[in-house]
Amino acid sequence: MNTLSNRIQKIEDPFIPLKEKPRPFIILEIWDNITNELDNNDIIRTQKILSSLIDKNGGFIIFLTEDMNNTDMDNLIDGIITLEQSFYKSYRLREMQIYKLKGTGINRSKIAFTLANGMFRTFSPLSHKVNFDKKNNFVFLPHKEKIFSTGNQRLDNKLHGGFKKGSIISLEIEEEVDRFAFVPIFVPLVLNFVSQSYGALVISAWDQHTLAVTRYITPFVNKKFLNKYFKIIGRANETKKDKKHSEQISSYIIPGIESDFLNTFNMWEMEYEDLRNRTEGCLVTVDFSFVELQYQNELLNIQKAIINFTSSIRSSNDLLIMVSRPNYKSLEVMKSVSDIHLKLLEFNGAVMLAAIKPQFFLYNVQTDQNAGYPRSHFIESS
Repeated sequence: MNTLSNRIQKIEDPFIPLKEKPRPFIILEIWDNITNELDNNDIIRTQKILSSLIDKNGGFIIFLTEDMNNTDMDNLIDGIITLEQSFYKSYRLREMQIYKLKGTGINRSKIAFTLANGMFRTFSPLSHKVNFDKKNNFVFLPHKEKIFSTGNQRLDNKLHGGFKKGSIISLEIEEEVDRFAFVPIFVPLVLNFVSQSYGALVISAWDQHTLAVTRYITPFVNKKFLNKYFKIIGRANETKKDKKHSEQISSYIIPGIESDFLNTFNMWEMEYEDLRNRTEGCLVTVDFSFVELQYQNELLNIQKAIINFTSSIRSSNDLLIMVSRPNYKSLEVMKSVSDIHLKLLEFNGAVMLAAIKPQFFLYNVQTDQNAGYPRSHFIESS
């Protein structure tokens, strides 16, 4: 105890000016080694002495332990925090759980974090905020001879340059994940195609008005490019609020809900071929979970359409991104025909993007507020 006391007097806080009185800050990494040599009464006595010395000197002490039974949680300890790790597929997930933090409110008792690049960094929930006051034209990343860029350099790097031309991508969105997560990930992909005179056909979810999608696209790219290289199929019936926008959006919005699925699919193919004839390459995105909801009696036709659409787009060296959710028939077909299967999942309130087939990456997805257009900021889980 004398040795510990003497050491306390010598340890200084490096973050305060030298002219101020030093305050001891001790990280007791050898606590488990000490407790292995002591019985329970001596462990409690040692903790009390250390706490008393710290209180006397106005300092702090952190007990690092792999055995929570080595601490007197109820009385002496002001804060109890555990760090744990688990695995999703081959990916590491780290979690900080706050059991107790005296004198401080705990808004989130479980927080995901990463140690990528040797840094401790927490994962934040996805922000729905897009800064429409600070608008910039999208800055595209050039496509290559055999690869379509995703519009995000970090994602391109993990995909070895981007998506190969002729690729089929399936995206599974877990039920707990807000569909907004799709916006900062794939809007840059659409913008990256249109900005380079490549075609982009978006077949939107039919429970939403098409303006709910285009508001994240149209402000950030030249209107001439939009009118020539962009199309969106979906629910486009006007309301009083929408009429003032109708002239500027009518050229690329196509009403898309027919009485039966086969007629709807024929319209998709027609619009795709029209767009394909104008460009050197084309992106197509479609949410098949809402297609299933709309045409519940035509599941077999929907499954056949997935296969046919896949074959057509693959042979044209274009890019198809299909979206669905767990427990939908379309998901299993999508996974079987796709070259890359991605998944959006929730982990302690944070949205994670995982590459399942093949296993390229696991990222926390955050909205980048500094770009001036919708874009994701990816933080690697490690």
